Amino acid sequence: MSSNFEVDSDGFQIVKSKRNNKNKQTKIPPQVKDFIKTDIDIDVEKAIGRISSAVDDLKQSQYFEDVIKPV
Repeated sequence: MSSNFEVDSDGFQIVKSKRNNKNKQTKIPPQVKDFIKTDIDIDVEKAIGRISSAVDDLKQSQYFEDVIKPV
C-alpha cells in the first residue's frame, strides 16, 4: 500500500476537500420578504435622559474602574 499525500513545511499532511463547492446548494431557499418602513416617533428628550443616566451608571460601576485602570 503506497501513501500518496502531500506534506507541508511543518510535516503535516495537506488534506483536500472531497466536496465540489461549485454545485453547492443551500438547504433553505432564500425567501423574499417585503419590508414595510414605518415612521417611528422618538421622544428625543427622553432618549437623551436615558442615555445620560446610563452613562452616569457606567461611570460609577466597578467595570468602568477596571477598564480605566492602568496596566
